[in-house]
Amino acid sequence: MSNAVKIDDMAKVLAQQLQDYCQDVTDGLKTDIKAAAKDTVSELKATSPKDKRKTKRRGQYAKGWKDTTVFESDLDIRVEVHNKTDYQLAHLLEFGHEIVVGGKVVGHFDGTPHIRPAEEKMEEQLMKKVKVRVRK
Repeated sequence: MSNAVKIDDMAKVLAQQLQDYCQDVTDGLKTDIKAAAKDTVSELKATSPKDKRKTKRRGQYAKGWKDTTVFESDLDIRVEVHNKTDYQLAHLLEFGHEIVVGGKVVGHFDGTPHIRPAEEKMEEQLMKKVKVRVRK
């Protein structure tokens, strides 16, 4: 059976084919983006600094990483990776801070870059997936 199209219907058929392709690519990219967010969370849990002291809070910061789909529509998705338990520490642990006791600076924590490297790694992996998905 042939897929003959009348010349008058050509624009409509072509538009429908392009719309189907666009939706297929979008659906695939949404899946890739959600997977990248989960991979980022796993990476952050593994590379986040952990409190070495024997306290109840040991490792709470590292365990607190979560991914949340903030918005999703037919053509768009927004996924956020954040620390649900200790969000206040993210900046301090990433970039460092002064240690203050009783109003006096007693030391300095240099910081442990863990967020930016995880973000850059997943961005690179996601861009490779996007190129492959669009070319298919």
